[in-house]
Amino acid sequence: MTVYRLDPIPTTLSDPRWQRGSTVHEAIFVGAATPEEARALAATRTANPTAPSGLQSPWLDDKLKSCLWERPEPEVPQGAVITTDGRQVDGEL
Repeated sequence: MTVYRLDPIPTTLSDPRWQRGSTVHEAIFVGAATPEEARALAATRTANPTAPSGLQSPWLDDKLKSCLWERPEPEVPQGAVITTDGRQVDGEL
């Protein structure tokens, strides 16, 4: 299983896309086959249901977050989005 760690870039957390576009503003692990899939899963699972229409998720913008291959413990299942403290993010797919 391939796992990616996505981290918000701390200096960008005041960007409106973080404030209004995502329910999670901390590092997450994503079980995905590619970095693109990891970013898309993060964006979908953390989407803020009250976000303005057309607001792009910060998880899709490389200027707002990093995305690196990772081997966390415990394993992260394919399609899962989990915070670094072990909470599963269960937003809509």
